[in-house]
Amino acid sequence: FKSRLITQVDDDLPQPANLQIQEATRLLILTDYQITGIEWNFVEPTIVLFNGVTRIQGLSSERPLIISGPAMFVQTSGEFIADNVIFTNSKFHPIGNRNWSGAINILESESKIGKISIIDSDAEDAINFVSGYVEAAELTIENTRSDAIDLDFVRGTFEKIICKNIGNDCFDTSEST
Repeated sequence: FKSRLITQVDDDLPQPANLQIQEATRLLILTDYQITGIEWNFVEPTIVLFNGVTRIQGLSSERPLIISGPAMFVQTSGEFIADNVIFTNSKFHPIGNRNWSGAINILESESKIGKISIIDSDAEDAINFVSGYVEAAELTIENTRSDAIDLDFVRGTFEKIICKNIGNDCFDTSEST
């Protein structure tokens, strides 16, 4: 995989890296990224920007990948595949020139989700899908301050959704099929 960690905007990075982010927020750009494991921890505020084919998975349903800490995740295009993953304490980070509202944002991508849980998300949307296609087997959202799952101009199917302690909508489907 290719990655680059920056703390300020760098005009030499490929688009859409010209993001207006807060100085204390780190930006991690990952292209065609794959991770299989049980733990990925973030200590500092971080925006993880995926593009291409992203595959995130735990070892099994009994040994999921736990992604924790104040990170916001954005898939900007391509394919997002995730299974046996728990996101905990993910956090929205404002970006001056983008209207990304989720702790997890899947934009203009095809998504294949096996089993994902999002717990204690601090964002307007725990997960936001925009202008893409999604197939989701099981999505569990717990303890989020606003919407759990937000779809904007998305096509797809969801087999099982579990929402617990949600501040607003469990499943918001604006202009989606």
